[in-house]
Amino acid sequence: MLSQCTAAGYATCPLTHITELPRSRSAVRELTGRRELPQVLVRAGSASHAEPPPVPTPRRPPSEILQTIKPETRR
Repeated sequence: MLSQCTAAGYATCPLTHITELPRSRSAVRELTGRRELPQVLVRAGSASHAEPPPVPTPRRPPSEILQTIKPETRR
């Protein structure tokens, strides 16, 4: 479902914290009218096109946080 939303141009946000506690899990179950235990809720939507998109969060280059270690040669 997440990839289908992305392909359709929607943003998604999985929410699992609301299904961790029995009380909120029961509330979700009542709202949906289902007997199964909810595991995750997915918020889906699209951004307003009235404003420019936000500037992307700066990312560090992988070389700053990853180190390649060559495996030991077996003899």
